[in-house]
Amino acid sequence: MPSKLFMGPAIAGDPADPDDRMSASRQRPFYRGLGFRLFLVSLTLLAIPWAGYRYVVETESFLGIAQEQILLSRAEMVAGNLPVSAKSRLIQSNLPVRQTFANVFYAHPLEQQIQLDGYPDEWRQLFNQRRRFIASETNPNTAIFDLLIGFRDKSLYLLIQVIDPDPVYASSETDPHSGDHLLIALPGELQTPTRQYVLGTSAPGWIKAVQSNSEQPEPRIQGEWQESASGYNIELKLPLILAGGYLSLALVDRDTENPDETPSRAATSGLLRNTNLSLILMPDPEVQQILGQFDKHDARIRLLNRQGLIVGQQGRLSTDQRVNAEGIFRHWVDSMLFPEVSFQDKRHNLGRLDGPEIRSAMNGNPASYRYPDAQGRTILSAAYPVRHLGDTAGAIVVEQTTDAVLSIQQRALRRLLLISLGLFLFTGLTLLVFASRLTHRITRISHKIDHAVSDDGKIQKAFSPSSHDDEIGDMERNFASVMRRLQAYNRYLEAMAARLAHELKTPLTMVRSSLENLAQDASAEGRRRYLSRAAEGTQRLSLMLERMREATRLEQTLQMTEREAVDLTSLIGQMVDNYHSSYPNTRFACRTPDLPLSIYGAPELLVQALDKLVDNALEFHTPGSAILITLDVIPREACRVAVINQGPPLPDDMREQLFDSMVSFRDKTDANPHLGLGLYLVRLIAEYHEGRVSAENTQDGVRIAMLLPLMQRPPK
Repeated sequence: MPSKLFMGPAIAGDPADPDDRMSASRQRPFYRGLGFRLFLVSLTLLAIPWAGYRYVVETESFLGIAQEQILLSRAEMVAGNLPVSAKSRLIQSNLPVRQTFANVFYAHPLEQQIQLDGYPDEWRQLFNQRRRFIASETNPNTAIFDLLIGFRDKSLYLLIQVIDPDPVYASSETDPHSGDHLLIALPGELQTPTRQYVLGTSAPGWIKAVQSNSEQPEPRIQGEWQESASGYNIELKLPLILAGGYLSLALVDRDTENPDETPSRAATSGLLRNTNLSLILMPDPEVQQILGQFDKHDARIRLLNRQGLIVGQQGRLSTDQRVNAEGIFRHWVDSMLFPEVSFQDKRHNLGRLDGPEIRSAMNGNPASYRYPDAQGRTILSAAYPVRHLGDTAGAIVVEQTTDAVLSIQQRALRRLLLISLGLFLFTGLTLLVFASRLTHRITRISHKIDHAVSDDGKIQKAFSPSSHDDEIGDMERNFASVMRRLQAYNRYLEAMAARLAHELKTPLTMVRSSLENLAQDASAEGRRRYLSRAAEGTQRLSLMLERMREATRLEQTLQMTEREAVDLTSLIGQMVDNYHSSYPNTRFACRTPDLPLSIYGAPELLVQALDKLVDNALEFHTPGSAILITLDVIPREACRVAVINQGPPLPDDMREQLFDSMVSFRDKTDANPHLGLGLYLVRLIAEYHEGRVSAENTQDGVRIAMLLPLMQRPPK
C-alpha cells in the first residue's frame, strides 16, 4: 500500500506530494536528464574516427616502407644500367689523394641567365652554399669575402661579396693596385707559373681584367663592381675553357691610399703554381645526359663520386602532390588538418652530399634514409653503390618526397573526418530524438501514476496500459497490473473490515444482551440461561481469535519448516482412512495412481491443507453424496491433488477471490463463525511448495485442487 495511507494528508512542500514531483520533473536541468546521458554515451562514437586515424597512420607507415623499397629498386636499376663511359667519368672525377675539400670549388648549375650587374638577386637560392675566406681569424678588420661559383652553357660565373665598410678605390684606371683589387690565378702551360689577372676600379661600375705582369687587358674576363650595405660585390664571367678546371682568388684590401701601406690579403689557395690552384668540380654534361634517360619527373637522381661530390644530376623533387579539396567545408578541413607550408629542400644546390645512406653505399651496402626538409616535411633518399672493375666508384642517390603517400593519407583522413562527423551528428541527433521520446513516455507514465492515486492513497481512476511492445511498454503494463492489484487489495481491506465487524457484532451482541438481561432477571433459571448465552458469545469470540492466530502461526511456520521427500500416493491413502474413521456418516472415495508420486515438501503442512479442503467439502456437499479425493499426474512434471464434492456451484465472479483472506460464501445465518481463512491457508501452503491452487465447477459440484511440482531437486 502507498505510504500515504498511514501518513495522512500531504503537506505543502513535502517531496512526496505529486504536484511537487511533477514540478521537479519539469524543472530538471538538461544535464541531469536521460537525453544528456544518452548524449554522453554517443560520445563513444569518437572511438570510430580515432580507430580510423590509427588505421590510416599504420597504412601510411606501410606505404612509406613500400615507397622506400621501390625507390631503392629504382636506384639499383639506375646503378646497374649506367654505361661504362659514365663510370669512367665518375672515376676521373674522384679527387687525387693529395687534394682536399678545402681547395675544391663546386660550380653549381645556374637555372637562369646571370645579369652582370653586381647585384646578387639571381644567386639568392645558392646563398647557403657560400664559402667565406678571411685574412686573419683574430682580426675582423682584415680582408673578408664570400664566394659563389656557378656555370651556365660554356661560361663560368663568380660572385664575390666583400665585407669592407670603407672600400678604397684605385687612384686611376691604369693603376688598379693603388686601391682594393682582386687577383685571379688561372692555370699556366705545363710547368710555367700561373696566369694572374688584376681586377680593380676607381669607381663602382664595369671593371676590366689586366695581366699582372704585362698590363695587357683580358677581354674574356668580364665583371661588374657594385657597392653593398656591408661593402661591395664583384660579379664575374669567364669562359670555362679559360679556367681549365682550376682557379684561385685573392682579395687585396687597403685601408688607406698610402702606397707604402701593407694591405691585408685573403686568398682561396696559392696563386703562384699550378699545383696550388683550387679545383673546380661541376656536373659532367655527358653524365647529365645519361641520367636524363632515367628521369621520371617525380624524383631527383644524383651520381656521386667517392668523395660525395655531385658528378651529375637530373630531375627535381615535386613540391606538392596533395589533392586540393573542392568546397568551403573541405577547404576548412584541409586548412585544419593539412596547413600549407613552403617546400624548402635542405639538399638543394649542394655540391657535396653526406648522409648515413650515402656513407653506407660508399661502403658497398645499399641503404635508405628519411630526412626532413626545412619545414618538417619528409624526403626519402635511397643510395645504391656504383661498382666498376670490382671497386665502388661512387653511388647513385635517388630522392623523392613522401607527398604521394601524404596525398593518400590526406584523402583518407578527409573522408574519414567527413564520414565520422556526419555519422556523429546523425547518431547524436537520433539519440537525442530517441531520448526525448523515451523521456516523454516515461514522464507520461509518471503523470498517470500521480493522477491514479489520490492524496490519501486511494486508487481513484483506472491506469490504462500501453500498447507498445517494448520494455517501457512492459513497465507500463506492470504498473497497470500493480494498480489493479492495489485496487483489489483496497477493496479486500474494506471488505475485511466489514466482515470482521459483522462477525464480531453477533457474539458481542450476545454477551451485551445477556449481561443486560442478567442484571434485570433475578431468578436462578434466568441467570443460568443468560450466563450460558454470554459464555457462548465469548466462546465464539475465542474461536475467531484462534483461527486468526492459526493463520498467523502458519505464515511463521512456513519460514522455518524444512522440506523432505513425501510420497503423496501413500499420504493421501492414509488420510482417506482417517477421514472414514473421523466422519463415519460421510462417504469418502479415493483415486490415486498405482505408482508412488513424490514431491519435496512438508508432510504436516500437506495434511493441514488437505484437512482444510475436506472441511470445506463437508460444509458444502449434498448430504448422502460422496467426497472424492484424487491424485493425478499432469504434463510438465507436476501433479494435482483435488477434493471434489457434489453441491452448489461457485459464483463465476468470485472464483478469483475464493482463496483470499477473510472471504467466505457461507450463509450469513450460519451460527458458527466463518472468517474465510481456510482456503487462504491452502493457498499459502501450495505457494510454499512452489505450486498454485484452483477452483472450478464440475457437472454436479465443485473441484478445488492444488497443483504441485514433482520431485526434481534436493530440498532447500
